[in-house]
Amino acid sequence: PGYVPMLFSKVIIPSSGKVELYQAGFKETDSKKRWHTNRPDHIVPPSMDEMDNHPIQYDMMVYTDDEGNMSTKPYRTPLCDHIHFEPGAEMLHAEYLQYDTAWVEYELEKDKWHTLASPLQAVVSGDWYTATSGRQETEYFKDITFGSDYSRLDPKVYQRGWGRKATMIKTTTGDNNSSVAVSGNWSGVYNDVNESFTPGSGFSVKVIDGKASGTSTADNDKALFRFPKSDNEYEYVTPQTKAGDGELNREGAGKLQSNKLTETQTSFTAELHPANGTSAYYLVGNPFMTALNMEKFFEENTALVKKYWYVNEDKQTATSFADGTWITIGDNDIAIPPLQSFFVQKAETSATATADGKLDITFTADMQTLSNETTGETTTSNAMLLTATTADGRQSRVAIAYDGSASAGYEADEDAELFLDSNLSDVPTVYTVAGTMATSINRTSELWNIPVGVYGDDDETVTLSFSGLNNFSGAMFYDAEKKIETPLYEGKEIAVSANTSGRYFIRATAMPTANEPVIAHKSILIYSLGNGKALVTSEGNPLSTVSVYNMNGALIRQEKCSGNQHELHLPKGVYLIVASDSEGLQENGKVLLR
Repeated sequence: PGYVPMLFSKVIIPSSGKVELYQAGFKETDSKKRWHTNRPDHIVPPSMDEMDNHPIQYDMMVYTDDEGNMSTKPYRTPLCDHIHFEPGAEMLHAEYLQYDTAWVEYELEKDKWHTLASPLQAVVSGDWYTATSGRQETEYFKDITFGSDYSRLDPKVYQRGWGRKATMIKTTTGDNNSSVAVSGNWSGVYNDVNESFTPGSGFSVKVIDGKASGTSTADNDKALFRFPKSDNEYEYVTPQTKAGDGELNREGAGKLQSNKLTETQTSFTAELHPANGTSAYYLVGNPFMTALNMEKFFEENTALVKKYWYVNEDKQTATSFADGTWITIGDNDIAIPPLQSFFVQKAETSATATADGKLDITFTADMQTLSNETTGETTTSNAMLLTATTADGRQSRVAIAYDGSASAGYEADEDAELFLDSNLSDVPTVYTVAGTMATSINRTSELWNIPVGVYGDDDETVTLSFSGLNNFSGAMFYDAEKKIETPLYEGKEIAVSANTSGRYFIRATAMPTANEPVIAHKSILIYSLGNGKALVTSEGNPLSTVSVYNMNGALIRQEKCSGNQHELHLPKGVYLIVASDSEGLQENGKVLLR
């Protein structure tokens, strides 16, 4: 015998518990109601009845009507009265659930920003309050309304928005303006209580201990919040008077976003807005009560480049897809956990967005998956991973992936640019340079003299560690300031200073495959650094001359050199640069200076 939830049942999905639902019940067939099931093959079938060799199913249930009369009706599965999801709980295909109210809990580490999403409908920013203890540990399945046991100052909850509230800027990654990165600044902290969290949207929350009530929660590392809330109106007050009030729209309160999926409607859309209304970067919230399969997500949303950025445990991870291969610098398996949000980029060729940047994103039922299940084939076999770690354990990562068909410069559909999230401004961020773009994932066919830098607010020392070197030969870390090459091996660590650029380089050769020869590197390298600056370096002999030609073939500058590195400062434009060393070896390269 087993326990089967009924219409009056209250169900708890425990912390980190995972459950998968499937369609089953009675359908009208040939004027008769017949049992049907779409149980997946990987779910164990029901026990067999030894008498008639049929599966044991729950075919009938006893129902009580409003007058207390009892009768039997066909069993519908799955169903319950209330369902409560503890932190980390998941339900795959919650659209099959029949219920009255769903409850969801967030457990958030304090003193850090979290990028979140709501799987519930009718949640507003004003719902982000909890008990003065910092933890909503009241009895389950009871309405929550703001009162004497709650405070907006203890603990304090700060919120930030994206969409029209945020700003996007181009920034440089070093004091010498060496390369360009994308910087996303969230909105200023706001205290609007009627900001609606629409399906597919993301937002940011930070919790700190307050002192106003004298009930500090400093002993608790994590705050616990529970939704939905049952408040239907709000007031803004000052110590002297009421400053404003209003009613809250609670249509759909207590219902999951997945309710928008039905037997006949297998998808729904979300309307997103970019920062400033003009940028190509959007914040997307996972609307499901389970993980979001990113491979399926990009198959449906073709207006987006196949890459995304996601913050997980104080680290920003980047993932990109090109040439049939996913590359990730994170541990997530091409999936976004429930209650989380992530950044995406609109393709330059896409005309889907409106004039003000609004973009519709589609979510389908088959995008759902359980966390930690294989949702896409990731690879690091052809990628070198660099991890930057501070003295107190803060980390960032970058990947250099060899691809013989990739461009040595920046390509939006190959590389993942460095995305400087202002929520992580205290984390020094390691990057490499492709062309003039700072990148977190750099797919390249040229592995020689790849610039490496660390961007940070403070000039602190970080430790670089290296992994994934098995498919690279002769990998070296070159310090151009000290003119020192350091051999790299698995787990090698090197201390460097943050806020450095144009000083450190990776030098390596890809190990050949069965049908691929070793690609020889150039001993003279020419590349652009942004802000009208180009850099010429020589691995061996000192440089002798550097000549600059415009695109009409006219010589516009020629400079004599004396060392192994030479900088050129030119107006913005496209140039052909020809460099020679003291032994007469010559290389040329076309560069775009911005």
